[in-house]
Amino acid sequence: MEEAAWLDRHHYPTVQELAGLSELSVDDLLRGMRDDRDPKAAVLLGLRKAKDGDDSGALAALSVSTSRGSLYGREQLAIAVVERTAGRAGTLSADQRASIISGLEVAEMLGDHRAAPLINRYAIGLDRQAYADAIQLQKTEYLRQAKAEAESLGYPEPKQDLRPNAALWKQIDEAPASARMIRIYPRRPSHQ
Repeated sequence: MEEAAWLDRHHYPTVQELAGLSELSVDDLLRGMRDDRDPKAAVLLGLRKAKDGDDSGALAALSVSTSRGSLYGREQLAIAVVERTAGRAGTLSADQRASIISGLEVAEMLGDHRAAPLINRYAIGLDRQAYADAIQLQKTEYLRQAKAEAESLGYPEPKQDLRPNAALWKQIDEAPASARMIRIYPRRPSHQ
């Protein structure tokens, strides 16, 4: 239950929300993002826009979710920005990989240890030592921007909030592959 509360606090969509993304009303999500200032509605709108092929709309909504404190939105925005630049069919350059890693490492620094598998995926083939300074500078800039944006919008500045169950997730990650479903926590969708 502790992890479910953390996920809700940081505006992560539920499995049901992700599975039913196509059925969610764009108008309702837009209203939630705009009128209710709901970061999760912004995340879901960004994902829905991306699924519908509206990259600009996706980036805008994910940016809003990030400015309102969504770690999930921050992770998805880091990936979406670079993948849009690279093109869906192309490969990512080392510079683009470093950019994604910077955004994901900010989410990890703010408390999401589950960003590590994504970081590892994008780090394949990247000379981390050669890009260490660039990644650090980009992370510093992301955090500076997040603080300035939160301040200008009247939101709390991003602070570290460690995701629970790191040891349990490590065991799962290191276990042999299995088709067995593991239920770690129950969650209910907030947007239907």
